[in-house]
Amino acid sequence: MNTRLFFTTIFIVISISFCFSQTRIKMEENHGVYTLPCTVNSIELRFIFDTGASDVCLSLSEAIFMLKNGYMSEEDLLGASQATLGDGNIIENTQAIIRELKIGDITLRNVKATIVHKSNAPLLLGQSAIKQLGTIQLNGDYLEIMRGQQSASNTQSALDALGNYERGYNAFSNKLYDLAITYFKMYLESNPNSDDAYCGIGTAYIKLSNFNQAMIYFKKAIEINPNNANTYSNIGIAYAYLGNFDIAIENLKRSVEINPNFEDAYLNLGITYTLLKDYNQSITYYTKAVEINPSAANAYSGIGGAYGKLGEYNQAIKNYRKAIEINPNDTRAYYNIAFTYYNSKDYDQAILNYKKTIEIDPSYIYAYIDMGLIYDEQKNYNDAIISYKKAISINSKDSELYFILGNTYIKVDNYIQAVESFQKAALLGHKASQDLLTKKGYNW
Repeated sequence: MNTRLFFTTIFIVISISFCFSQTRIKMEENHGVYTLPCTVNSIELRFIFDTGASDVCLSLSEAIFMLKNGYMSEEDLLGASQATLGDGNIIENTQAIIRELKIGDITLRNVKATIVHKSNAPLLLGQSAIKQLGTIQLNGDYLEIMRGQQSASNTQSALDALGNYERGYNAFSNKLYDLAITYFKMYLESNPNSDDAYCGIGTAYIKLSNFNQAMIYFKKAIEINPNNANTYSNIGIAYAYLGNFDIAIENLKRSVEINPNFEDAYLNLGITYTLLKDYNQSITYYTKAVEINPSAANAYSGIGGAYGKLGEYNQAIKNYRKAIEINPNDTRAYYNIAFTYYNSKDYDQAILNYKKTIEIDPSYIYAYIDMGLIYDEQKNYNDAIISYKKAISINSKDSELYFILGNTYIKVDNYIQAVESFQKAALLGHKASQDLLTKKGYNW
C-alpha cells in the first residue's frame, strides 16, 4: 500500500479576488520614507504618504507657484492658522482647499489642505485625503486602495449606504460570509447598479460553496459592467471549483485582457493549468504573476510545485526557497521542500524541512505523517510510531492513521498495541481493519 500517495499532496490554494475596485500605486522608498505620485489641480507632485498628518500639506513655494499660475485662487484660501510643533515652537499656516486631487485613477474633490509657511516644507498626503480613499493596505512598495462604487452625493443616506459596503467588506475579511451578503444587499438597495456589490455577493457565495448562487450575482455584475476584471476572475474560480477548467481558463484570460497587470488572475491561471497537469503552461502564468509582483510568494510556490511534478527537483526547491525568502514563516513552502526532498530520496533533508514546518506550526499534521512514513521506510519504527501518534493527537478521527500505526506496531512485535490501533480504526469505519480483525477473531 502506498501510504505516501494517500496522505501527501502539493498544496494548491485558489486566490479569490474580492470585488472592490482596486487601485494599485507603486511608491518609492527613500530611507524608510515612502512617496507616491499625485496630481493637485493638474500639477504632478510627489507626496510623502503620512497617516500621522491630519491634512494634506503643501509647502509655501508650491502654493505660491500655484497661485501665480492659476492652479489655485484666493477663493481656495480659507484663512490663517497656527500649529504647535513637538519642540514647543509655533508655526504659521494657511488653511486651503484643493479642488481636485488625483491619486492613481481616483479623483478626490475639495480636499482640506494646510499650506506650511516654509518654502522647503515636505509635501504630505495626510488624513484629509487618506480617509476618503476607502480601505487601504501596504503591500511591499505598493499602496493598494480598495473602493466600492459610491454615490457622488454627500447626503447622509449615501454615506450610510457606503457604510454598508464597508461593513460588507469587513464581514467578508472576517469570514462572516452570510453577514457580508446581507450588507452588500443593503448597499444595493440604494446603489442598484453597483457591479462591485454584485461581485462581492458572488464571491461570498463561492466561499460558502454555493456556486449556482455565485453565478447569478456574477452574471448581474457583468451585465452592469462587462469590463470588471475581478468579476471575470472570480467566475473563472467558480468554474475551477466545479471542475470545468476550460470555461475557467476562458474567464481568467478575459480578466487579464481587461487588466494585463492582474496578479491574482495570472496566479489562478497557473493553478488551473496545474490542475490540468499542464505544468509548462502553469509555470508560464505563475512567472507572469511574479513579473507583476516580485513579492508574490504563492506564485514562487506554484512554480516550485510545477517543477516538482516535472521531476525537476532542483528548480522546485529553488523556487520554494524564494517563497521562503519573501515569507520566512511560509509553512507550506517548507513542507513542499520536504516533500520534494522525499521524492528525490534525500531523506535527511526531508526530515530537516518537515521539522522546520512543525517548528513554525506545531499542528501541521501532514509533516508528522510524512516523517512517520520516512522513518518507517528507514526501519526506524520507534520514531515512526512517535510521529504517527503525534498526528493522531491532532486528528483522532482519521481511521487510516490508526491502521498505519497498527502495522508499525506489528513491525516491533507489539501486538497488543497493534490490535488496539486496528480496533480504533475499525470503529471509525476502516474496512481493511475490520476485515483483518474479523479474520483474526478479534472484536471491534
